[in-house]
Amino acid sequence: MEKKREEIVDKIIKERLVETCVQYRLNRCKSHYLKEELVQECFLWLCTYDIEKLSNADENNHLSALITRYLINQFFSKTSDFYKRYKRWDERTDEITDKELNLPEL
Repeated sequence: MEKKREEIVDKIIKERLVETCVQYRLNRCKSHYLKEELVQECFLWLCTYDIEKLSNADENNHLSALITRYLINQFFSKTSDFYKRYKRWDERTDEITDKELNLPEL
């Protein structure tokens, strides 16, 4: 029996599958902001993903693998929507310290 998308997404939210996958699979990422954006992007993707494939992954207990594959592809690809929207801009920002600005210490 095919579940409704809302039921599957609700299950993912209750079990915190997306957050867990981000925590364990993308632990090299130090930016909390990027992780949060990736979680939100993943939920948007789940809301538009093919219901038959989503339901099949749920029935076969492969939701975690499906989510992990999406997250890894989005995070590490330089052609992904996530990279174009968020990551490339985050990589270009540098923190400027007081020493670099040659400001006197207070």
